[in-house]
Amino acid sequence: GQPEIIPFGVGAGPVLLHGHAFSERWYVVTEMPARLSLLPALFGTKTIYDSFQWPAGQTPTVVLVARDGTSRSVRVATPGTVAIIFHCLNAYDDGDQLVLDCVSYERALPFSAIAPAARREALGFRTKTETSMPKLMRYVIDPARAKVVESRELGTVPTEALDMDRRYRGKRHRY
Repeated sequence: GQPEIIPFGVGAGPVLLHGHAFSERWYVVTEMPARLSLLPALFGTKTIYDSFQWPAGQTPTVVLVARDGTSRSVRVATPGTVAIIFHCLNAYDDGDQLVLDCVSYERALPFSAIAPAARREALGFRTKTETSMPKLMRYVIDPARAKVVESRELGTVPTEALDMDRRYRGKRHRY
């Protein structure tokens, strides 16, 4: 049949949606606090790096969209120590809660190795290699309260752009 189309609201203006997962009950997408100044980026009057603005103190939002066809969505703010959530690895339902495993950063995007020197300085990087290390995190979300009720790091090895056995996507997993 035809793919299911479910509309849901996002933040004001052009937003950066990145990272997605699904459980049996929820579609999950992450909304970054970055805002894109679209015209300067399109017309090339600013680099793509300078066209993104990262408002101080804002954290990513996890948007949950119900898979029951009701278009019901829940917006969940992430803990204050998180600046970026990228590359959702998996999500699964645990009773009334949703468990989301994804890669998180504590600082702005790590463009330090490829960004122009002026942009690295604007982001607060003193050297080309100074950056926030990616961490594999687990967030336990209570959709009824629109709240992260638990967050913890899964392991200590910096990791990015993970993948997992497709047979376990959307399901509880051990490793």
